[in-house]
Amino acid sequence: MKYPLALAVAVTFVGDLSAATTSDAPIRCYAAATDRDLSSTSAVNLCMGSASTAPAACYAEAVDNARISEAGAVRLCRGTTSQVPATCVERLANTTAFDERAIVSYCAATELLVPRSMVSAPKCLEDATDRANLSETDALRLCRGSVGTGSVDCFVTGKDQTSLSDTDLIDLCAPLVPSY
Repeated sequence: MKYPLALAVAVTFVGDLSAATTSDAPIRCYAAATDRDLSSTSAVNLCMGSASTAPAACYAEAVDNARISEAGAVRLCRGTTSQVPATCVERLANTTAFDERAIVSYCAATELLVPRSMVSAPKCLEDATDRANLSETDALRLCRGSVGTGSVDCFVTGKDQTSLSDTDLIDLCAPLVPSY
C-alpha cells in the first residue's frame, strides 16, 4: 500500500459514521462551545451539522493542550466525531517544526466529512414551513440533504434555547452536504 498513514488517519478521523445522532446535537455542541467563551459565530461554524458535542470537546482540548489559536481549533475540530484531531495537533506540535496552519490542515477532520444522504426528506420541508414557520427558501436551506425531520427539530429547539438568528440556526442545524 502506497499511503498507509493516510489510510490510518482517515479511519481514525471518520470513526463510526453510522452512530445515532440526536436532533439537538448541534445545539448542545453550540452551548458547550460558547460556555468556553467562543464567540457565537465561531461556535456556529464549529458545530454546524454536528452529530454530537465532539467538536466542542475537541476544541477545548486543542486550545488547552495543543495550545493553538481559537481560529485554528475551530478549523481543526469542525465536523469531528472525536478528540483525535486535537491529539494529532498536540503530538505534531511537540515533534515537528511545522507551523500551526500546516499541522491543522493535516489533522483537521473537515476533509473527511461524509454527507448523511444526498436525497432530502420531503417531510422535513413540510415541517420547516409548518412547525418552524420558515420561508420556502430557508426551509430548502435547512432541509437539503436531510434524512428525516431532525434538522427542523434542532431548529425549533435552538429557537427555544438560544438567541441565535434564523440564519445562524439554519447554518447550525442543517446537515452537512457537499455543494457540488
